[in-house]
Amino acid sequence: MKDYLINFLKENNIDLSDEVVTAAVSTGLDSMSLLHSLIEAKEEVNFKIVVCHVNHNKRAESKEEEEFILDFCMKKGIECFVKSIDFKDTTNFQEVARGKRYEFFYDVMDKVGSKFLFLAHHLDDLAETIIMRIIRGTSLNGYSGFHGVSSFNNHIIVRPFINLSKEDLCNYQKEKGFKYYNDSSNDLDDYTRNKIRHLVLKELKKIDNNVLEKFSDFSYDMDESSKIVMSKVHEIIDEVINVDSERVSFNRNDLLKYSPFLVREVLFEVLKPYKLSKKNISEIIKWIESNKANFRNSYKNIEFIKEYDLITIAKISEKSNDSYSEVVIDGLGEFRLNDNILINVSLNLSGRNANSNELCYNIKKLPITIRNRVPGDKIKLSYGYKKVKDLLINEKVELSRREKILVASKDDEVLCIFGLKKSSNLSKDDNDIIIRIEER
Repeated sequence: MKDYLINFLKENNIDLSDEVVTAAVSTGLDSMSLLHSLIEAKEEVNFKIVVCHVNHNKRAESKEEEEFILDFCMKKGIECFVKSIDFKDTTNFQEVARGKRYEFFYDVMDKVGSKFLFLAHHLDDLAETIIMRIIRGTSLNGYSGFHGVSSFNNHIIVRPFINLSKEDLCNYQKEKGFKYYNDSSNDLDDYTRNKIRHLVLKELKKIDNNVLEKFSDFSYDMDESSKIVMSKVHEIIDEVINVDSERVSFNRNDLLKYSPFLVREVLFEVLKPYKLSKKNISEIIKWIESNKANFRNSYKNIEFIKEYDLITIAKISEKSNDSYSEVVIDGLGEFRLNDNILINVSLNLSGRNANSNELCYNIKKLPITIRNRVPGDKIKLSYGYKKVKDLLINEKVELSRREKILVASKDDEVLCIFGLKKSSNLSKDDNDIIIRIEER
């Protein structure tokens, strides 16, 4: 195994000389094989090993396994970090546990100055992952499973056993005779991966002894195909998508001129931080293609907004500054509506007409209220009363802007829709003060 590991590192241009290597070790057969092979490789390459162990506290043996790895590492002179996790809510345990594990690994790596994270995933794991993703649906690159060497946030993730089967690791353990623990939960069919392992992959191996190599070939083909497609995807993103840390936006016609496949791959790429499935992406595409002029929906951890042909997909913020607020204007001066809006009331000494963000009014008729619009608001126009909501639709006001529309009202009568219309009930003599909306 030592020769295999050193050759793997050479083939992938990984030089561990004087480096710190972080190894994720659960005490199972796979990870103990990884730890022992790293210890053997240290005989030829000078690097430091740091072990990370996560105690999920899900089994009676969990504490014993934690004590075992601590004692093993102490005897070998290896620094070992342990994280104990108490799961009060077991909903989606596998995904939550995985997130907590990797968060712990990266924290330890930053602490000890390690850029290499070694994981014990092998060829059987790769096949299981590919089958799972075929069932659930994913991007083209997602169908390739995982890779022997990849990077994430300046960390290099190394899976040296990606070309070895579970059987190869079992033979290595028999040869060396090292101790490991069997996770009894792996024998149950409670999780999708276990069902695939016991009910699907096991049968596939009976059909073809070389089926694992076929999955390896499939992974390679998907990865190489993805590289070609991603070149086109990034070209499309640069051309038609606006991306920042909080949102992505684009004109739907600019995107929909491409094939459905490329549209899906573009959305997978730009929405990658939200970890959406193929089903999620397909639902979003339906909304993009919808004939509804204005549409808003919260989905997963994003907010989807369609304003005619403009599509915005934004991260849902915990607190919005666009919630309802109002302020009473009772004289000259400045009035704060909210954190973003200031109302400035001054004398109209020149007698000028107000612009769209201003209201000319009579100081003797104060007070009035400046507020967000509410359902049921109506404004008097030359031809009669019109619902503010209908007016905004007729004027093709974007959905996101509708939420920010402010009105001036007195006794529930809308006098002005700032930026849009003024009531025909306003008198021409109402011009001795100017009420101005200022965004700060």
